[in-house]
Amino acid sequence: MKLVAMVGSFLGLQSALLTLVLGSVSGSLIGYSYIKLTGKDANTYELPFGSFLGAAALAVAIKPALLGW
Repeated sequence: MKLVAMVGSFLGLQSALLTLVLGSVSGSLIGYSYIKLTGKDANTYELPFGSFLGAAALAVAIKPALLGW
């Protein structure tokens, strides 16, 4: 919650919500792929969510610069 609150204070509400969605989707896809490729037990493996939120926040923050806005 603290990381999303910080992102919201720097980027705004819409960007915080976009960060939350992108972080969740990327964490789900990459995490599921990682668990299946390494053969770990999906019931007990704990995947850190903050790293995906941080990467999504960077992507959302850099997006206007990449698109020329």
